Amino acid sequence: MSREIGFAVVGLGMGRHHCKAIQAAPGARLVAVCDLDEERLRPTAAEYGCRAYTTLEELLADPEVEVINIATPSGTHAALGVRFAAAGKHLIVEKPADIAAERIDGLLAAVRQHGVKAAGIFQSRLDPLNIRIRQTIQQGRLGTLIGAHGHLPWYRAQSYYEGQHGSWKGTWDLDGGGSLMNQGVHTVDLLQWLAGPVAGVMGAFGVFGHRIEAEDQSVALLRFANGALGTLYTTTCCYPGFNQRLTLYGTRGTIIKEEGSLHSWKLQDDAENREEQELLALYGAGRKASGAADPMAVSFDGHTQIVLDMIGAILEDRQPLITLESAKHAVEIINAVYLSGRTGREVKVGEKSASAPQSAAAKDEGPAPRTGHRKGKAPKQGVTGKAGPATYSKPSVSERSKGATGKFAKPASGASGKSASGGYNKSSSAERRRPSSSGYGKTSSGDRPHPSSSGYGKSSAGDRPHPSSSGYGKASTGERSRPGTGGYSRTNSGGYSKPAAAGRGGAAPSRFSKGRPGARPTGTSGAARPSRTPGARPQAERGNAAKPGKKTFANKTKRR
Repeated sequence: MSREIGFAVVGLGMGRHHCKAIQAAPGARLVAVCDLDEERLRPTAAEYGCRAYTTLEELLADPEVEVINIATPSGTHAALGVRFAAAGKHLIVEKPADIAAERIDGLLAAVRQHGVKAAGIFQSRLDPLNIRIRQTIQQGRLGTLIGAHGHLPWYRAQSYYEGQHGSWKGTWDLDGGGSLMNQGVHTVDLLQWLAGPVAGVMGAFGVFGHRIEAEDQSVALLRFANGALGTLYTTTCCYPGFNQRLTLYGTRGTIIKEEGSLHSWKLQDDAENREEQELLALYGAGRKASGAADPMAVSFDGHTQIVLDMIGAILEDRQPLITLESAKHAVEIINAVYLSGRTGREVKVGEKSASAPQSAAAKDEGPAPRTGHRKGKAPKQGVTGKAGPATYSKPSVSERSKGATGKFAKPASGASGKSASGGYNKSSSAERRRPSSSGYGKTSSGDRPHPSSSGYGKSSAGDRPHPSSSGYGKASTGERSRPGTGGYSRTNSGGYSKPAAAGRGGAAPSRFSKGRPGARPTGTSGAARPSRTPGARPQAERGNAAKPGKKTFANKTKRR
């Protein structure tokens, strides 16, 4: 009879699911739990009849602990893993393995150096339905794969991001992002596991429904190494929360699944739909619980399988099924999306500039652009009474002199100097809005360090520049003037220009207005218009007029 393997869990948020999984796995014994919060620690230890530790030193000194499950904030995973590996402990690391590929590489080096086993938590790979889909694709039954699409319309209340155990979520330093890195990482991993590695991305993200530092909505175009194209959408704003949906298109078939259930299995070599009916009976609707609205509703069956696999890896001296090497690619894809959203260009997955933690990248690139308004409407008022987030706007020519043209972006015409991306703009240094950190790893003024291995990665001063403390992505005084109620007006060159401030030639236009030679700028009803000589161009058009005969966006419209 095989001996029992002793496990411990560090971090009792999602770590409580790990406790359930260990208890349910034959051959596993939960020896200890470790957390800084005694109110979570003592009841959990009593429930499972195990030891309770508040320090890592006590935990690592316990000889019965052979495997440690790391379920602390994401940005602390690698640092803790390095320390545990040095103590000879095997590792199961909650998703993501860490928030930056370079940190995961450091953890992998420690694992190899000390000869321990390390597994990642991507339990969707062990789902029999997903295994069947992957085999079907690899057998060529879908034909040439042409599309792979992931949609994650989840919901989290503001309270999810608050309090002692929530304030680290949605931060760059400890969560590595928001809806994409935290909730969406499983979808990203499943897409690349089924459809193959992702070569390049074009992305955008922003804050739309919460008071958080990172994003609560993201979209991305994915270019797979095999030539297929894909899309990715994540959010925690979609009330009341809906299931993850994956769609795979090939030249000879289509497979659609929602969460853990099969929705459609249409293959040309299954013309009578016999296979589809068989699979719908096995994997049809209502198969398993979903975390769409409640993060604690996630099924722990996959975690149990990972625990069982770790036991087998130790006893058989083999690698776990889900290695940290294979878990790294999802993090590379996500950080590439963030970099693309900041720069407005296509980013190659794995490029060096996308491998650093995103808080460090934000130092150079700035946060996701959040300028402009929906169709010229005034910004929504949030609970703070200040301008809320809005959609991305096309920057004016003068603002895009330093932008980079991405593969998917069309350069603006009529611009002087370097051409800029026609997509999402990179804010100039005077316009960037830097959010402040909060909760776990709250930094001191002037710094934004790596999470350390002390405690749960609470950082000290001395590593990375801290963004401004003007709030969650809001411009501080003097950095960025608040847009008027009219938003931005479109110039003759095809870009958008900021309306003049009150008292500088009239009120801002009430909606996007087309710039035409000889036309007067529109304004609020009854507002005075600036005087000018006949034939002169409006102020917003000066220096931006298109050359005669040159085709521009504005010249496509009919002139009076």
